[in-house]
Amino acid sequence: MEIASSIALVLLTLTGYSAGAALGARGRIPVPGLLDLLAIVLLWVGAISSRTALGRWPAIGVWVLAGLLVGLVLTRARLAQYSNAERNARAANVWQAWKAFARRMGNYQGRVIMALLYFTVVLPFGAAATLLGDPLGIKRKRGASNWQPKQIPIKPSVEEAGRQY
Repeated sequence: MEIASSIALVLLTLTGYSAGAALGARGRIPVPGLLDLLAIVLLWVGAISSRTALGRWPAIGVWVLAGLLVGLVLTRARLAQYSNAERNARAANVWQAWKAFARRMGNYQGRVIMALLYFTVVLPFGAAATLLGDPLGIKRKRGASNWQPKQIPIKPSVEEAGRQY
């Protein structure tokens, strides 16, 4: 249960940060940068380390609010970098305004999650596969050529004749 509450705290902190970034962008399209990823990871470390001292429910409130404020401040500081979103007619009601805000916040959250996934899973796996793997046998130098002749049986069967590789 402790792991589930830690994951919930981390995801709610990310939600707070994304909401702060979407609010701070003032109708622009915020795009997370390396500074945002670093700030999110630092917020996560703070949230996980202070969870036992604060308690389960107060920690959620504190770190969602902290994420909101940090996201708002960092996005406001870089407001000129973001492109303008297309302006629709003024939202007619609260539901339309919420949908527009949630779309910007979800877009930001998706980009953060994909960037973190790339840096923690895809990049190390690709680097290890590149450095350690040699599926074609190119790195092993056998001779002047890497040609490997096909072993053909003396009397091939019909099934082997159909397999030409």
